[in-house]
Amino acid sequence: MMQLWDLKTNASATLPKTGQTSKAGEKFQTLGTISPQSCTKEALERAHNLTKLAVRGQLACLLDGRSFDNMQKLERLVSLNLQNDIYVNPASRRQLRGLPPSFKFPPNLKRLTLSHTCLDWSNMSILELLENLEVLKLKDKAFMGACWEVAGRFRRLKFLHIGRTDLVTWVASGYHFPRLRRLELHSCDELIEIPIGLADAPNLLALDMCYAELAVASAKKIQEAKQRMEEEQKSKVGGFKLSIFPADEE
Repeated sequence: MMQLWDLKTNASATLPKTGQTSKAGEKFQTLGTISPQSCTKEALERAHNLTKLAVRGQLACLLDGRSFDNMQKLERLVSLNLQNDIYVNPASRRQLRGLPPSFKFPPNLKRLTLSHTCLDWSNMSILELLENLEVLKLKDKAFMGACWEVAGRFRRLKFLHIGRTDLVTWVASGYHFPRLRRLELHSCDELIEIPIGLADAPNLLALDMCYAELAVASAKKIQEAKQRMEEEQKSKVGGFKLSIFPADEE
């Protein structure tokens, strides 16, 4: 299958070892889902045309060691999906110690998805430094902890999804998300409020909430602030949209 461009599997696949002179995988553009053990220097150097990569398994062996160094060589990669193995005992082994430095990530990465990594929110300071990041999906306990205080700026981020987390307090403003267009909060049932300062994010046009009842009041305040801005600027282009599920009875 020397001409194969795309490989997609539901389960985590382990790539077969090939000889140094082999050209197998050189034309791959989409590869997923593969095991962390398959992210070897030889495999990723050969698959230099990759644009999309999904990895699933015990990510500690990928993120904590030198294996992740190979990612920075994927100059064409724009989409990376990292799913940690949740069937690990004891549960403490599921939590990763941290993320690699930002310079080890693919240099042109635009879309990043993390799942079940149970990272501390302090690691978001690393993702802030990914200069081309436009889409960030934090799914199923990707980050855990009561407080996230945003320190830097997500300069190009347009879409942010936070799902199934125990986040209680979130401190941020429009300054931190200058290009954010859409925010999704799913199963954030402990989050007290969405930062009101996000109303100042000039490009924010959509807020989607699902099972985040405590934060509904703050979402409505953001909606009201956006409506006032539209009236003052006499602009109805796009229009801010707020979606709440379950629907508010009021």
